[in-house]
Amino acid sequence: LGNPKILVLDEPTSGLDPIEQEKIRELIKKTAKDKTIIFSTHILSEVEDVANRLIIIDHGKMVYDGKKPKGKGAVEKLFKKLVKN
Repeated sequence: LGNPKILVLDEPTSGLDPIEQEKIRELIKKTAKDKTIIFSTHILSEVEDVANRLIIIDHGKMVYDGKKPKGKGAVEKLFKKLVKN
């Protein structure tokens, strides 16, 4: 794998138990100190814990690109506001 500057992770914690999910989140945060990490997830608490920038895509269209909102539940509120059922 080498030492890439950018890592792309697709659902990196999918299918893991809560303990392993937390280990992966910590690894992502540690790795992100000197790399760009792009990851997809449907777990909004993961976004709140790990991300510092957020892109939301709804039905193939980008509906948000910016800083992660602060506060517990803020990502979920933003998501519900922007994403249509």
